[in-house]
Amino acid sequence: MARKDSATTLTLPKDLQEKLQDFAQQIEVIARDNLLAMYLYGSVTHKVFSNLNAQINLLIVLKNAKVENIENISQAVSKAKKAFNLEPTIITKEEVKTSADVFPIEFTDMKVKNTLIWGEDVFKNVQISMEDLRLACELELKKRLFHLRSFFVLNLKHPQILVEKLLQDFPEFMMQADTLFYIRSGYFANSTNELLKEIFKTFHIQNAKLKKVYEIYQNPAQAPTDLLEIVDLYNDYLSVVAKVAHFADSMEVYKQES
Repeated sequence: MARKDSATTLTLPKDLQEKLQDFAQQIEVIARDNLLAMYLYGSVTHKVFSNLNAQINLLIVLKNAKVENIENISQAVSKAKKAFNLEPTIITKEEVKTSADVFPIEFTDMKVKNTLIWGEDVFKNVQISMEDLRLACELELKKRLFHLRSFFVLNLKHPQILVEKLLQDFPEFMMQADTLFYIRSGYFANSTNELLKEIFKTFHIQNAKLKKVYEIYQNPAQAPTDLLEIVDLYNDYLSVVAKVAHFADSMEVYKQES
């Protein structure tokens, strides 16, 4: 089976592209006929992706995933984990067919963005419900909202940790907002700026609230050090997340033309 190199169509550093290609070749040699496909998904597939230290999610699709069928790839996967923070998920083709309703976010990444880096396109005929995708996105956004509130209560005496939490959370929130953008419009944003504009327009959020966090994310040296300023920043960010999360509850999903 010919290897398909589509990782290069994503916005990835050249070094990471080469590491992924080398890894795909290794697994092809080791797994042989048991290997069906490999896909990227998660943060690395979003055009708002810019964190070079983020984990690289890779779906490895096998014919058979019993222990005796996967132990031979253990060494290669472990080395890749250390080399470029690879986070593998191993699944069978039959499990792909029956899991779209419980993993709609991840499956949408792989189906819509064509992130196949090796093998046959096992997602070609997989149907992903926009309503399932909306529900999954709402769940993740509300979990994020509730967690951020609890984190604030537990760490109010450590303002710097609150800032670090915002910078850690921001790209993950933006990716969830990007998925909402897809649910509503049928396509993903082409850039962070496009996504920010859509967030401001759709959710009627003041530009300054989210842009301030974005500016600090790009340049952490701009982060406030005064406790009151940090609390205000956290409050503004939390209000944005809350508004987006609650919007996901009742938003209309994009309907493709038949």
